[in-house]
Amino acid sequence: MKKKLRIEDGAKNYFEKHALLILLGLTGLIVLIVFYDFLVFNKLYLFKGLASDSMVDTYPNYIHIADYLRTEGLPRWSFSQGMGQGIFPFSFPDPLVTMLYALGRDHLAYGIAYMEIAKIFLCSIFFYRLLKKLSVTGLPAILGALSYSFSG
Repeated sequence: MKKKLRIEDGAKNYFEKHALLILLGLTGLIVLIVFYDFLVFNKLYLFKGLASDSMVDTYPNYIHIADYLRTEGLPRWSFSQGMGQGIFPFSFPDPLVTMLYALGRDHLAYGIAYMEIAKIFLCSIFFYRLLKKLSVTGLPAILGALSYSFSG
């Protein structure tokens, strides 16, 4: 006796088979909707007000390190911060910021949004893989990865 193929089984198989592509497509769609102005350079991903640490702390530090890398090489000691301090340990917080330094002082602000978008995609992929290791099936894994990647 043949087992009848139900529509639910077909949809379940489709989500299992193409889950990563569906996840990347949905992540890209949400990123396009949320980050559109940053992607087309209408706005910079720097904020005033409650999130002013991006303009007051993070961005000036990125500029300082990018200039230091261009003029001095590998960051060691800088007299441009306070009365002088070692800047090496805090110069490379993650690999994506390191790539951001390559844009240089003039274009670095425009790359921050792209760096954050890359982090969103990486988070969605890694969390999806974690859920698959925990035997979570297609659609719940996609929804969980989307929820995690846009949670911060």
